[in-house]
Amino acid sequence: MILFGYYDFRISSKRTQEVTSVERTRLYKLLDDLPAFAYLQGDEYFIRYANRYFRERFGRANNKKCYEILFNLTQPCNECHISDVFDNKASNEGELAFPKGKFYQIYYYPFEDENKELLALSLGIDVTNRKKAEYKLKESEEKFRTIAEQSVMGILIVQDGVIKYANKSVSEINEFSNQEIMGWSTSDLIKVIHPDDRDIASKRLGRLGLGDEKIEPSHR
Repeated sequence: MILFGYYDFRISSKRTQEVTSVERTRLYKLLDDLPAFAYLQGDEYFIRYANRYFRERFGRANNKKCYEILFNLTQPCNECHISDVFDNKASNEGELAFPKGKFYQIYYYPFEDENKELLALSLGIDVTNRKKAEYKLKESEEKFRTIAEQSVMGILIVQDGVIKYANKSVSEINEFSNQEIMGWSTSDLIKVIHPDDRDIASKRLGRLGLGDEKIEPSHR
């Protein structure tokens, strides 16, 4: 009975190792097919595994440290998210700027290997196009604000029926401060317009609210 029990334990243990190995192979296959980089590393920063996306963009890890292969640094990054995984066994995320103008949103997860050793799994998604779009939008907004602030014409931005922006000329025309104007509804704005112009102003605001962009300016 003792020999049988020992034999049974060896078979179960071997079977467990086989199942674990299969699951590990499936996991690596899944990571290899991701449209994002993925790598596993220990608390000493050495990369133990890197998926195909990683290898195609950064080269083979060859047991290099993450900061060496990703950023060509000789010491860990100033804002290292990996340490939090090992210190608190908690997942976290961050957005990092990479060489050659690339940006990645990176997610960090605690991960146990088959020997129960704690590793960090990092998944990085390329968000470069989104960041470039954000920069272009910010540049456009800054250019618009510069032009609007220098204009002698009153310029307003109305969103959902509420004034979100008013340039200095609007304040000069209506004799209300920008602080007072901000947050007004279109109805509040109509009230301070000359009675002879209220009807046409109301119609124009209505057309703008419906998306009509071709409204010629009028002069009294």
